Amino acid sequence: MEKKNYLFQNCSNEFNSWKESILSYSIEENSEADTRSKYIDSLFKEVFGWEETQIKREKYASKIGYYDYLFDSGKNKFIVEAKKDTIEFKMPRKNKSVKLFALEKSSPELVSAIKQGIDYAATKRVQVVLVSNGTQMAITYLPNINKIKSNDTLLFSSIEDMEEQLIVLYNLLSPNLEGEKHLADTITNGEDAPIIRGKPTYNSKVNSLQDSKDSIITGNQITTYFEQIHNIYFSNITDDEELLRKCYCDNESNTKYEKEIEAVLRDRAPLMSYPVEKPAQDIETTKKSAGTFEKLFFTPKNTKMFLLLGGSGVGKTTFIFRFFNYIIKEEQRQHLVWLYLDFKKLNEEAIEIDEFILSEIEDQLFEKYNNLELFTNPKVLEAIYSEDLKKSSGFISFYPTEGEKQSAKADLIRKWSQDKKHTVKRIYEYLKSLGMSTSLVYDNVDQLENEVQTRVFKSANAYRENLHTTILFSMREEVFYENKDNKKFNFSDIEIFHVPAPRFTNVLAKRLKYLKSKTPEGETFKIENQKGSFVNVKKQDILEVLKQTFLGDEENILLIEMLSNKDLRDCLQLFKAVISSSSINFDNLLISAGMYAQKHKSFLKLDKNEILLGMALRNRTHYESQKSEIKNIFEVEDDGFYSHFTKLRILKYAQSKLHNKISTNPAGYFNVKVMYDEIFSNLVKDLPTFMEICKSLQTFGALNNSKGLINSISKDDFLMLGPAGQYYLKNLKSHPYYLFLAATDTQIASLETHNAIMEEYSKYLNSSVPMVPKRIEYIALKMAEYLKEEEEKEKKFLESLNVHIPSELMCLSEDIHSELKETIG
Repeated sequence: MEKKNYLFQNCSNEFNSWKESILSYSIEENSEADTRSKYIDSLFKEVFGWEETQIKREKYASKIGYYDYLFDSGKNKFIVEAKKDTIEFKMPRKNKSVKLFALEKSSPELVSAIKQGIDYAATKRVQVVLVSNGTQMAITYLPNINKIKSNDTLLFSSIEDMEEQLIVLYNLLSPNLEGEKHLADTITNGEDAPIIRGKPTYNSKVNSLQDSKDSIITGNQITTYFEQIHNIYFSNITDDEELLRKCYCDNESNTKYEKEIEAVLRDRAPLMSYPVEKPAQDIETTKKSAGTFEKLFFTPKNTKMFLLLGGSGVGKTTFIFRFFNYIIKEEQRQHLVWLYLDFKKLNEEAIEIDEFILSEIEDQLFEKYNNLELFTNPKVLEAIYSEDLKKSSGFISFYPTEGEKQSAKADLIRKWSQDKKHTVKRIYEYLKSLGMSTSLVYDNVDQLENEVQTRVFKSANAYRENLHTTILFSMREEVFYENKDNKKFNFSDIEIFHVPAPRFTNVLAKRLKYLKSKTPEGETFKIENQKGSFVNVKKQDILEVLKQTFLGDEENILLIEMLSNKDLRDCLQLFKAVISSSSINFDNLLISAGMYAQKHKSFLKLDKNEILLGMALRNRTHYESQKSEIKNIFEVEDDGFYSHFTKLRILKYAQSKLHNKISTNPAGYFNVKVMYDEIFSNLVKDLPTFMEICKSLQTFGALNNSKGLINSISKDDFLMLGPAGQYYLKNLKSHPYYLFLAATDTQIASLETHNAIMEEYSKYLNSSVPMVPKRIEYIALKMAEYLKEEEEKEKKFLESLNVHIPSELMCLSEDIHSELKETIG
């Protein structure tokens, strides 16, 4: 006989049949044995799904006697004591969770039966005892009996009560669930158990069943070339003077398209998230000017401090180097000493903040400004320590000869130079006496923990005053605004500027143009075609492919920008993931160009579907979300509801709040706990689990935290839909190539669907190029049909419990299926 799949839906259906049966029994008097056979056996076997092999009846417990039942499935275990149906237990109507001793006066028969069960349970090391007369039930949790403040017994006073609380009973009595844990949570919290579906029996992921599941695709000459040019031309350019001069993106004005896209592409912590008394100005740059920032920087003043606010990866470092090396006029630069403190080193070297700053200042003054001879020229050293030497002049005068006096001075200077803080202060005083301006740049502070950022800022303010220098300090918006009213910070007299992120289109255009100018017209590759012959392909043609693919198609740029959350560093990394991916077939395109010398450059463009595959797979044969820039939002979480749609529903909820405004937050933000209480308490077992799911979406920009947090979250945080989340909702969720990838990386409950995808995926791996799209579309359609079936099951489950979820959150699979059908025709 085929074993039943006792999920809650089965339990609910079987309970109705069981209820009809026992109502016919209740008109006649039944013995204890009748209660066991007619009521309890059928309840546990037919309704909750226990197998006969998991039940022991009327076994002898040493020195105690015979117990009625011991149920033990490995996951769930409890003793059952059966009483005649004519013995009615007097139970309180309101309280479902009570202390056992509170029942002694009102229902002594029930208490007696429970204590008898407890005696039996002690000999079997069982923690749960259930007593039933067929129509009423009491479940006692033994570890709580001696806890004064904790209830220990759950009561179900009638068949109607059992029916109403069937989800609770299912969580406690199913052989497939950890009933003891659920009982402890339910009694201790004094709350109903969360809605939990029985976990479906999932098949293994298709990608995990491959013989070479971790196989890597070997790159060729072209992928190696792309790796090389990315490392030189498409990564950090601050160390290359020519690149910094020719490839920096000024932001004097934005195009209409750029202004429109700003609506969805923001810094991770938008400036408007906080009340602003002194608004931050955007830094505007041209080839020869930094606008208001430059004017204020050179305004005569004893000390100045500039805050450069902006999200991670927007280009703060690049702006700093361009400003000091190229925008500042040569005559100004000759009278300026500027030092760059990279606080990534502080993290790496794990040293004290002051020690790091002072060491960096001394090292850079020695190496970068060695022409000033601050550490090598005796006369300069005397000038630096002139004030100290004056105070010691009486002591020095005791030496009779000039040589001894000079030796004494040298000893004193050597002693003073050991004190780095004193030495740096004296050097800065000396530089000022020469008419030199000074500036200290604090960069990459935003990559430190928030608490460390705070300490570093206090340090910068102190050095600003002590050294009478100008400080440039890069900082995330949230750190500044969270502390702007903190008197310890002294934010007064600070100029605040915001570094806007340039469009990736502009960055890419400038760097490709520069790279083409550096690539000789005649340089070629030899590429082997399918027939085994070699074709010469110009490097200029390769660069034209990149230009036409990304600059000639806004969709491809949007894919990178949205998924990187407008972090320019991440944009460049995603660009590298695409161009160096061994999964993209550049060869056919370039061979055709080489063989037929195409006149129409628009021909030299990669298919956007291949770009998505390349980004997802990089150099791997099989897709794995955890190792990919593209995440699988259909993964099932261990959240008690086991749905493929939890992440999508969170993003859909976030999308519905885009025009809502709460408190001082801009439109679009919502509170984590409010979201859980409003909708997801019915779909996720508890708030901590829900927060973990939200955090996972936060880490790849699908959700943005108003505090700018990425790897942490609290129930009081405010979130909003991020650019990546919007892209998954609008572009990816029904994309055939994305559904294809997700199908291979998702645990699928339907054996039929799993086998169909498995079979077609094997064909895909061995397909010729022309057949690949058809295989992908077939798998995508199977996935979409499966998702429809699963969502329909979820709807029926929730309807059976009279739980209402907004319809827009429960029709996601219909949208996916219809959009997919429209795409593939």
